Amino acid sequence: MRAAATPIVRIDLPLRLRVPRYGAALAAEGRYLYVVGGANTYGQSVPEIERIDLERNTSEIVARLAIPRRNHRVAIVNGQLYVLGGYRGSPIPSGRVFEDSVEIVDLASGTTKRGVPMPVAKANFGFTAIGNRLYVFGGAKTRNGHIVDTNSVEIFDLAQQRWTTGLTMPTARECAATTVTGFAFVAGGSRSRRELPDVEVYIPAENIWRILPPLHRATATTSAAFADHYVLLFGESALIAYDLKTKRSEPFALDYQVARGSAAIAHQGRIYVVGGQTSGELDFDDFRVTSPSVALGPNPSPAEDYEEFNEARHDLSLAATHVRPVPGTERAERAFTTDDTALATTADALDFSGSKDYGAIDAVQVFTLRSALDAGTGK
Repeated sequence: MRAAATPIVRIDLPLRLRVPRYGAALAAEGRYLYVVGGANTYGQSVPEIERIDLERNTSEIVARLAIPRRNHRVAIVNGQLYVLGGYRGSPIPSGRVFEDSVEIVDLASGTTKRGVPMPVAKANFGFTAIGNRLYVFGGAKTRNGHIVDTNSVEIFDLAQQRWTTGLTMPTARECAATTVTGFAFVAGGSRSRRELPDVEVYIPAENIWRILPPLHRATATTSAAFADHYVLLFGESALIAYDLKTKRSEPFALDYQVARGSAAIAHQGRIYVVGGQTSGELDFDDFRVTSPSVALGPNPSPAEDYEEFNEARHDLSLAATHVRPVPGTERAERAFTTDDTALATTADALDFSGSKDYGAIDAVQVFTLRSALDAGTGK
């Protein structure tokens, strides 16, 4: 399918994150964006809450989470930042792969307190705030020591400070969601690592799910934002725009730095896409072996293969990358080839020595609707 004329255009602004990260959550209020948590290049969850001043194009660290996490969700309610769930980063045997905890951060003081825990510990779930309620759709959770995708829905009543179970989503999946004039829009996502094209909307006033025509292709949506009559789906390989008037989606050509695990939000006529993880391969020259203490093993996806990756992540300086030994240095018991994959068993076994193609990024990408830009220039 040929890419259509994009309804949005990029704006170049001097914005960068202080802390490169992927799997962060994003909220906005007034002149500020809040970038919450996430993980660094090495898969370690970070606690920093970064505030971006959209008028001055500056940023600062304003608070820290009590529990670092990624692939969580956030909402701002009456000056309070609600931080829900997410991936903690512990091995499965600990039983704490995912968080059920809720933190409430006072944006004026930066202090954090505990909120009412979620009924189900999960991450990578769709999330919207509609009226006086927070909605959690699907996501990944653990069951009998395994990670599974769910279609459960949980609803938090902000006035009563109480969780209830909502109407289950038709499709179990890890997903992103966005609010569209009083209803929740969920498109794409993944189940058991299989990308999905499904589009479903939840209408709280009627307590029903409606199924809309699917996307033109399956996509593991990284983040979503609603602008004008489009829902923009930012993924690790493309931007897809779903036209709510025609109920159709199309690929769009755009100067968009594709990244997995980015966070997107529409705010004050602009769309912000923050952070993420580049989707390329690590280059052989990026790392060198500095110790023979290396065990060969499989090459899990740094962001997604929880069961394999996180058993070793606390002892790694970098996980699952192709390496080659520095000429003249001692080799491990099994000789390396360029096809080998190594997991370091000590923190100093691999040294970072060059630029990375597969790491957390500090990008803050800014877009606006073409119609708004044309109106502003009189075209």
